[in-house]
Amino acid sequence: MNEHFMNWVEWAAENVLKKVPSPTILDIILKNNFPEQEALAILQMARTPYVLYSVNKNIKKYQRICSVLNVQNALNKQNPRYLSIKKIDPPTEEEFYKSYWLQGIPVVIRDLSKFWNTKKWSLDYLSDKFGDETVSVQTNRNKDPEYEINSVSHKEDMLLKDYINQIKNTESNDTYMTANNHAFKNTRLKELFEDVGDLPPYLNKDKIGVWHLWVGPKGTVTPLHHDENALLHIQIKGSKRWKLISPFYSHKVYNHRSVFSQVDIYNPDYQKFPEFKDVDILEVVVEEGETMFLPVGWWHAVDSLEPSISISMVNFTFPNSGWPFKKSDL
Repeated sequence: MNEHFMNWVEWAAENVLKKVPSPTILDIILKNNFPEQEALAILQMARTPYVLYSVNKNIKKYQRICSVLNVQNALNKQNPRYLSIKKIDPPTEEEFYKSYWLQGIPVVIRDLSKFWNTKKWSLDYLSDKFGDETVSVQTNRNKDPEYEINSVSHKEDMLLKDYINQIKNTESNDTYMTANNHAFKNTRLKELFEDVGDLPPYLNKDKIGVWHLWVGPKGTVTPLHHDENALLHIQIKGSKRWKLISPFYSHKVYNHRSVFSQVDIYNPDYQKFPEFKDVDILEVVVEEGETMFLPVGWWHAVDSLEPSISISMVNFTFPNSGWPFKKSDL
């Protein structure tokens, strides 16, 4: 019995406990490409007292966790700070730590890179100076609804100048140079660090391996997910729209595989995902020169409103060891 089989046993047991008729449960299993004998075995195992007891115990534990999250969300709705994303001038280290880091509140910071020499960065500038560098990009994303989950299979190496020539006058989600390109680590693009000036006091000086470059056309979409570390995302060129959901709604976003949600936040199917109706979605446009602070665990989706160049970083001076679960556990 493999994991797929046992997942269906658990699903069937949940529906037995909900008093769904056995023929209905069996019909759904059969429609998911199980042979009749295997489908009957799933239903038979699901109806055993031990399985029903175990599944019922887990359901009750899950319901208790959900009740705590629902209380927290009710409290958050009484606090205006949790209902919108503020834009602030660069905070002191103490203000950032006490007001945003410890409280886990997203915020957009204006002019964090005001004195950096990055205004010259453009698609043409990157192409002219680093065009012969080989970079990794995601391609053929439009053919795969789970392109981020399957990002490795969409990886393609090409010259930066060829990539930029491909995207500079288009609006598309088909091709995107995302954080996993490791260009700052593996190519001459690390020379861009020379244009970076002073860092805020809550960032350490490390960049290699903890700073990531994003380059893409208008129209790129990063689907709903959460990250395993808190991060800063600096918008060097262009603008992006962020949709954010508190981690206290994690039980309503239909976490799928690893850190991803099954819900298309831009066109949610409320029949398939009814609890998503209850979720508060915060929205903010991060303009050129602004920086998003995203606390760990916040669900978010991002779409580019213009051709964009961005940097994300996780090198905080505070402990930022990330999500407590390994991807293999999720």
